[in-house]
Amino acid sequence: MLLNIDNFKLFNDIYGYLVGENLLITLTQNLLHFIPESKGIVAYLKGEGFLIVLPNVSNKELNNMGATIIESARELKIRLPNEYTPMLHLVSAALSGMGNQT
Repeated sequence: MLLNIDNFKLFNDIYGYLVGENLLITLTQNLLHFIPESKGIVAYLKGEGFLIVLPNVSNKELNNMGATIIESARELKIRLPNEYTPMLHLVSAALSGMGNQT
């Protein structure tokens, strides 16, 4: 699967690279929660992209897992500068992939 964070450059431009880095760290931790090492690999590609490798996964499993990952990414709470509480903000994600055809 490929995971892409929508508007990540804009997010970085508005809030700064340290907040953007915090977003990437938080998202990575979230992905590792759903994809333990025993089941697959999560790799940060560059900029706003992640690669998720899940061997021996059917299309149905991939779709279910992808929907769960997207929903959790949309619910991430990122601490923004000058904010007292973490909040949802400007970040969405898109996911694509192909599972086993069997």
